Amino acid sequence: MNDVLVDVILPLVLSVMMYTMGLTLRTDDFRRVGRKPKAFFLGVVNQMLVLPVAVFMLVSLSGLRPEFAVGFMILAACPGGITSNVMSHYARGDTALSISLTAIISLVSFMTLPLIVAFSMGHFMTADSSADFPMMRIALLLFVINVIPVGLGMLTLHRLPGLASKIAPWFDRITVVLFIAVVVGAVRRNWDLVVTNMAELGGTSLLICTAMLTIGFLVARFARLDKAQATTISLETGVQNAATAILIGGTILGSELLYLPGAIYGVSMYLPAGLLLLFARYVVNKRQASTA
Repeated sequence: MNDVLVDVILPLVLSVMMYTMGLTLRTDDFRRVGRKPKAFFLGVVNQMLVLPVAVFMLVSLSGLRPEFAVGFMILAACPGGITSNVMSHYARGDTALSISLTAIISLVSFMTLPLIVAFSMGHFMTADSSADFPMMRIALLLFVINVIPVGLGMLTLHRLPGLASKIAPWFDRITVVLFIAVVVGAVRRNWDLVVTNMAELGGTSLLICTAMLTIGFLVARFARLDKAQATTISLETGVQNAATAILIGGTILGSELLYLPGAIYGVSMYLPAGLLLLFARYVVNKRQASTA
C-alpha cells in the first residue's frame, strides 16, 4: 500500500514519539526496575504474555476473518507508547513505572513483535503467509524507529539537559496530537471499509480493551500492589500503540485489512481507557492520595 500517511508520516511520528520518551529517561529509570521488581515484572508479564494470549483466545473464538484476527495480534504485540504514559499521569498512577515499562518493552519489541506476528499469520492465514513474512525487515524497522530515537533522546538529556527540559513538555503534547491525527487519518483513508466492519471490529476492540484494563488492574491488586501501580499496569495492558500496528500492517505487510483493527482500536480504546482514567483519578487514587 503506497500512501504518504502510512509510508512517510507514520514512521516519522513514531520516531518523534520515541525520541520524546528518551528526553525524559535517565539511567536511574532503569535502576528503578530493581527497586520495584514485583510491579515491573507483573507489568511485563501482563503486556508481553497475558495480553497476546488473551487476544489470541478472543479472536479465535470470535469468528473474525483471518486478516482481522492477525491485525488484532499485531496490535497485541505492540508496546504501550506515550499515550499510556500520559493517561497514567492524569489518572494519578505510577508514572515512573509507566515510563519504565513502555521504554523497556519498546526496546525489546523489535525482537518479540515479529515472532508473534509470524506465528499469527501462520495460524490464522496460510503457511505461505508465515513463510513469506519479512521478519528481519520488521525487526530492523522497529529498531530504527524505536531503539535509535530513544537513545538519541537520552543522549540529548545527558548532553543538553536544559534544552531537553524545555522541549520535552512541548514534544509530549505534540506527539499525542500527532498520534491521534495519524490514527484518525488511517481510519478516514479507508472509511468505506471502516463503516462496513465497524460493528464487528469496534465491538471486538471495546471487548479486548475493557477486558485487558480489568485484568491488568485486578491482577495487580491481587498481587498486593498499591492502587497507583495497579492503575498504571491496567493502562499499560489495555492502551496499545495503534500507530505501530498501522505501520506494520500497512507499510510492511501492505494490507488495509491487516491494519484496520489497529486503526479502529486506536480510536475505540479511548472510551474504556478514558473512563478508567476518570474513575482512577477522582475515586481510586484520590482516596489513596488523601490517606497517604
